[in-house]
Amino acid sequence: AFRRYDARLQSLFGAGFGEQSGTPRNEEGFYIGIRHRLSSKILLNIYADRFRFHAPRFQTRQPTSGYDWLILTEYRPVRTLTLMAQIRYRERDQEYISADPFGRELRLLGYHKRTSVRLQGEFQPTRDIRLRTRVEFVRSRTTPDEPAVGMLVFQDVRFNPVSRLRVDARITLFDTAGYEARLFQFENDLLYVMTNTMLFDRGQRMYAAIHYRAADWFDIWMKAGTTLYENRNIIGSGNNQIHGNRRSDVGVQVRVRV
Repeated sequence: AFRRYDARLQSLFGAGFGEQSGTPRNEEGFYIGIRHRLSSKILLNIYADRFRFHAPRFQTRQPTSGYDWLILTEYRPVRTLTLMAQIRYRERDQEYISADPFGRELRLLGYHKRTSVRLQGEFQPTRDIRLRTRVEFVRSRTTPDEPAVGMLVFQDVRFNPVSRLRVDARITLFDTAGYEARLFQFENDLLYVMTNTMLFDRGQRMYAAIHYRAADWFDIWMKAGTTLYENRNIIGSGNNQIHGNRRSDVGVQVRVRV
């Protein structure tokens, strides 16, 4: 797939494929991917993306470029067990501020490199229980800073005690060197709600989500989660600031179909 979005492009409702999020503009790139089944039990996914920005963008005052690649292997030795290994690397130009011998500020072009490795196992011992375990490591480095590393481990369970009730629960442990080594995890949530939680510093996150289909025309979703930080006493800033080391959230949703 080849893309080229001019820096002057105005696309108010556009959602074109690209490295940048938001409306498509100021980007050119070439993406290639392959999905190949090595055997009946092994599936291989690979992609590579080369991109560049012809004009200044957010936090840069000059043209920049970069590339991104990923390798994902899935191994399914038996019907109830799936193992996955993934490695991803991304590098792109990024400006940083320095000073010359006379103390004058200089904006130089450096790089931002990010490598992540993910190992995951999914086991379904019975029709009503699914277990998922993940371990993920990340290493991030931005000129001229030292590398920042982080890791995440979670245990996820899905349980269907009765045909109309589904329970999803997860506990996550994370430990990172800061925001640059942040990690993300998708979470089960209310209907039509997509949650990709960002985790950094050190702590734990736990949540439970319930979907109960009381009748063919009546559904209830509920979710409660909490994040506990071990090395912070203030969370957030401004109007969202929390004095303490715990942030909790609760959501309820009801759907009636007539």
